[in-house]
Amino acid sequence: MANNDHVSLVRKGANAVADWRGGDRFRHIDLNGAELGQAELANVDLSGADLRGADLRGARLDNADLSSADCTGANLNGARLCGARFGYGALERASLRNALLTGAEFDTAALQYADLTGADLGGARLSQVGFQGATLRAADLSEACLRIVGLDDADLRDATLHSTHFDEVDLYGANLSGAKCWNPVLYRGPLKGCRA
Repeated sequence: MANNDHVSLVRKGANAVADWRGGDRFRHIDLNGAELGQAELANVDLSGADLRGADLRGARLDNADLSSADCTGANLNGARLCGARFGYGALERASLRNALLTGAEFDTAALQYADLTGADLGGARLSQVGFQGATLRAADLSEACLRIVGLDDADLRDATLHSTHFDEVDLYGANLSGAKCWNPVLYRGPLKGCRA
């Protein structure tokens, strides 16, 4: 269960969290199962936070730092996460349906079996990310950069791949049926099997 004091603190915004942490960037914030739907959390530092199973539907998390945060099973449907940072974040089985993730940075993040149906990942940077078994159906990956990414058995049906860059991406068993690609996509390094 979430720490109610931590939930109240986070609802106060980025400055309150920064003051509370007092320079200790990874001071633990327990938001496990917290109800934070529609919360205004732009620029808040949630690095290392426990967000397992949290309800963040429609929350505004633009430029938030979620580095090393555990968002396993969290509900981020319709959340606004433009420019958010997910370095070493755990988002397995998280729901990010229709989330706005333009310009977000995923560095060594885990998104296995996450649901990103209809998510906008335009211009996102994904490096050393595991998307195995994830659903990216009708997601927009225009101008996104995927480097050393595992999309094994991922569902990319009807995804938009306009000027998407793939560098050492594993698409073994991925479904790209109906994917839209208006400009040539850059493929470099091993690009392993997919079905289209």
